[in-house]
Amino acid sequence: MSIPSQCLARLNNPALGDAKFRTLGLAVNLAALKGVPPKALPAGFLFMAGEEAEENARATGPVLQLVHGLVTLLIIADDKSDARGGAAGDQVEALKAEARRRLIGFVPVGAEGPMEFDAGEAVDFAANCVWWEERYAVDFYIEEAQA
Repeated sequence: MSIPSQCLARLNNPALGDAKFRTLGLAVNLAALKGVPPKALPAGFLFMAGEEAEENARATGPVLQLVHGLVTLLIIADDKSDARGGAAGDQVEALKAEARRRLIGFVPVGAEGPMEFDAGEAVDFAANCVWWEERYAVDFYIEEAQA
């Protein structure tokens, strides 16, 4: 199971309480979501935003690299009562807090340690909808396949 898939399962885990999202799913990237608005808001979509590898950790033998990955949670919220987005911004703040509670410290299978919050930013505002991107850092190893 991919790291974004594991994060989705964590956000959907009923044992941790109600996640507050009416729509929650996976996407390939931000561009894939731009033309297809979610059916129900607030919504959250997870995807890998990037990966950066360190040099080979071994002097001899198969290649082993530590990869620094970024998992993105895109939060989309709306409130038709406020054309400037302030009311939707309040929803985003509550959703951010809930997502952070569930994802910070979470250790996905295959990760080298707990997920950490990296950054967040507003990426769009249209039709009273705020699009907020949360990024979480996660490290894992990749290794050369053995013949």
